[in-house]
Amino acid sequence: MRLKDCLREKLGEGEWPRSFSIVGDIAIISLKDEKLLDYGKEIAECIMSIQKRVRAVWAKVETQGEYRIAKLIHLGGEKRTETIYKEHGMRFKLDISKVYVNPSLAEEHATIAKRVRDGEIVLDAFSGLGFFSFHIAKNANVRSFAVDINPYAIKYMIENIELNKKLLKGEIIPIMGDFSKVSDSFKDKYFDVVIMNLPHKSLDYLPIARRLAKREIIIYVVIEDNRAEELSKRLGASEVKKVLDYAPRKGVWRLILKP
Repeated sequence: MRLKDCLREKLGEGEWPRSFSIVGDIAIISLKDEKLLDYGKEIAECIMSIQKRVRAVWAKVETQGEYRIAKLIHLGGEKRTETIYKEHGMRFKLDISKVYVNPSLAEEHATIAKRVRDGEIVLDAFSGLGFFSFHIAKNANVRSFAVDINPYAIKYMIENIELNKKLLKGEIIPIMGDFSKVSDSFKDKYFDVVIMNLPHKSLDYLPIARRLAKREIIIYVVIEDNRAEELSKRLGASEVKKVLDYAPRKGVWRLILKP
């Protein structure tokens, strides 16, 4: 049964939410219309009846702060935010209230990992939990420097390196700090590949990426869909692709650039 059908049975006709995401055994539903919180109990019951492995249900009402974490409201089930999330055979311990996670990017992480070659050095700027670094290290014998300002992201990254050590061919080096300051400690053209997944601000840091990268820069930007090709041409991108919907006629786009 679909979520909207379950809610219609319980509550009658209405503009009910249609989808939710699952991270480990926790369900997260985006409720920008906070009036729907009045039906939180019923929403949680429906989700847990549709997905038997879900043990906790949280509503995401906004994304906040420089750590890009979700403001959450508990709707039902266990009142916890820590879980084990699985992605392409790897396990990630995380807390959805302290770190950014988006299961919709799982295939993007795996796709980018295939672009990196054995023996290369990678900079995963604004790494969060380090999903790109983990996929890259699973796929190739590399050194990946994962930089993030969120101490919880670094904490869980260190735990997850141990959790997945048997699967990793390469090395992940976690670094906690402000990327604009951390980058000063790296030599020019030190990295073969630089990844910048900070969609609202990546372009601000592009000069730093151009200084550090030897072979390729991979950036993500939030932009109106009809402006993506224009931006691609202006930056000299060899590839441009939409990876996520962000808002009506607006998305998160990936651009591949030469330094």
